[in-house]
Amino acid sequence: MMWSTLLVLCLAAVLDSVHGQLALCQEAPLVANIGYRYSTSECGHYLQCHNRPVSEGAGTIVVYRTCQHGYYWNQDLKECRPNRQITCPIEKCSTVNARHFKMEGSSCRAHWTCNAFRSTAECCSPGFRYVPEQGCIGDLTCLDPCPGTCGLNEICRAVPDWTRSEYYFHYELERGTWNRYERKCPLGNVFDVLECGCNKPVRQDCTAEFRINFSFNATDDFRRAVSSNVDIRQGTAQFRNGSSYVINNVMTTPTLERPMFLKFRYNEAFRNGTQRNLFQIQDNIQCNAMTIDLKDELIEIALTHLGNTQASLVLSTRRFTDFIDVAVMYTGREIVAVARSGSMVHINRVSAPSYRLMNSIRVASSAAFPFYGSFDDLALYNCHPAGRVVDLVNYI
Repeated sequence: MMWSTLLVLCLAAVLDSVHGQLALCQEAPLVANIGYRYSTSECGHYLQCHNRPVSEGAGTIVVYRTCQHGYYWNQDLKECRPNRQITCPIEKCSTVNARHFKMEGSSCRAHWTCNAFRSTAECCSPGFRYVPEQGCIGDLTCLDPCPGTCGLNEICRAVPDWTRSEYYFHYELERGTWNRYERKCPLGNVFDVLECGCNKPVRQDCTAEFRINFSFNATDDFRRAVSSNVDIRQGTAQFRNGSSYVINNVMTTPTLERPMFLKFRYNEAFRNGTQRNLFQIQDNIQCNAMTIDLKDELIEIALTHLGNTQASLVLSTRRFTDFIDVAVMYTGREIVAVARSGSMVHINRVSAPSYRLMNSIRVASSAAFPFYGSFDDLALYNCHPAGRVVDLVNYI
């Protein structure tokens, strides 16, 4: 079985290089009407694809999922298995100098430790947080339990009822056959594909701290923005090498009730190098920052303290075209991000420590990693939509 797993994963890696222009879910075989595929960045991650019917506008929702603690994704079996049973071609511990690294998407304590070029799942002691490249560091705000290998970490086998938001279908394997059962959410709730369960719908009382759509109308807030070499025309802001756009703003430390919620639209004219910076959200007093970068066909969101990465997540932009809508929400406990292009929606979430942000937002102003393209409809909130994550890109 280990040999067949290696063959499947290696073949998948080859397919990525040959068919890099395929949409992610074209490589996702269906199980119980849900598509599953490997991740090309983390052995313990996989992607879950929900295909909307043509009658509901078609399109795909891709949810980035994390396997149970100590498990890797097995594309052959379409499930997570103990990592010692899997030979993963992107095993990070295969590097000679690798010692340990973060278990992305898991709790604040979980990490991998390298031993004989293989990964072992571990957790920091209570009251400690795992910090990439540093190890377990004392942090009394890290309250996550050490994750288990069952319960909520099991593979999601539920799909939305696309015509009724409060209903969903749950699949159960019975005598070798996947049987579908209709379920209804509690009163006032709707089905959320990220939670794989029911949640309250988006509320409408969250207003922006700052918003600008570059149309010079009543909704634009230019008062706190300082720009240089930015060409604003036809309702968009055009950026190139040397452009600078800075928004001065002070917000409280993000919490679940009052998170930092950033929403924007961008369109990249052309790639200038492997990495291109979209945002640098900074707190210069405590040396905290959140960066949003483009790296090849990925959006990477990273939270740093004193220059060290504390949490990061990625969203694929493969086959995304024209303007891309992005929403990023940081609650002080996790970072949730959504990207949409046309009918395709990608969703990801990771655990994150609590840091204060911010004194300023620098939009595509990095001299080292310049962005060439345009922005539209940039908005910053200090409140919680309190609804389905998939709706965040449509919010307000």
